[in-house]
Amino acid sequence: MSRKTFSDYKKNIDNDIRTIIHYGVNVACYKFPFLQTILDYASRDITHIKREELAKPFVEKIIKHMKKNPFQGNSEIIRNGTMLKNVKNFIDGKINMERLLLVTEKEGFKDVVRALPIVGHTQIIELYKDEMRTNKQIILTDNLLKFAKNKNLVNLLSLGTDTRWDLQQRSWETKNHPETLIEYNEQSGDLFEWRFNNRHNITSSKPTLINYQGDVCFYCRKSVSLENCEVEHFIPLDLAKRYFERKNKKLKYNLNNIGNLVNACEECNGPNGKWHLYTPSKEYWYELHARNEQICNSDKPLEKTIQSNLGMTSEERHQKLVKLKELCNEFSMQDWKPKKTYGELHYYRNE
Repeated sequence: MSRKTFSDYKKNIDNDIRTIIHYGVNVACYKFPFLQTILDYASRDITHIKREELAKPFVEKIIKHMKKNPFQGNSEIIRNGTMLKNVKNFIDGKINMERLLLVTEKEGFKDVVRALPIVGHTQIIELYKDEMRTNKQIILTDNLLKFAKNKNLVNLLSLGTDTRWDLQQRSWETKNHPETLIEYNEQSGDLFEWRFNNRHNITSSKPTLINYQGDVCFYCRKSVSLENCEVEHFIPLDLAKRYFERKNKKLKYNLNNIGNLVNACEECNGPNGKWHLYTPSKEYWYELHARNEQICNSDKPLEKTIQSNLGMTSEERHQKLVKLKELCNEFSMQDWKPKKTYGELHYYRNE
């Protein structure tokens, strides 16, 4: 694998699945609904799954996303293929669900069952035994079933798959719309872009960030759920205000870009306005840089936003963060770290 993946930092099933979500074969959308489907079966402790049992939950997920965005692949050949063409026909009322399920059983699993665990040219994990050719079924591994007992983590990975799918759809769509920078809407918690002078929400920010930092608070490493984590500005928004007051010009860094956002627990995020005088201590800046490199390593469209704010190369992005840290020090923002931690940083100790 030419790009450093989550599994390269730490080898476990959580990171292997996140690696598949971001770096697995991605010419069409099929890996996303297939992964969500098997995670759902695993969470219900079901091991043997027939092809016809996979078909309905698999295609329902494709229908949901195609209704939001017709772009489900990176070429006209894929989008006009038998499977996706029939999904479109169903949405348009030209065929019924019974007909669509027959097509899905025949066409939907030709490549995805074989290709899902492969990143680059290597199978990075065994999630199931493939018996499609012999018995028209898959058999989930004990390792996956044991992992799926953590319902919260399975839910977060499924939601993370959805957000990655949303972003992938946007990158497939770029032939029709010019690429624009993605910003954060604090009120809705969504990532959005301006398109033809209108704001278009793309996907939710929390599951997107969980994709890159895992199901833990960015600072204390306590496990979090979607309900009890908060999106935190790593560099306080107050920096832009101070910069303008002192230098009478705008800060050349958008503090509302995803490169400056992390998920934090309520305690580390603190009450509104509490942390405007503080910035995280040195090790977290290295962690942020490594996290941002993971965003740049995964496919479009988030890396353009990172590059626009921090630089085109990894070294430029690192140096930009160094300068921003120096600026925080110049404005007397104090270093902060949590009083108690519950685990190691994902990237910093492994650099």
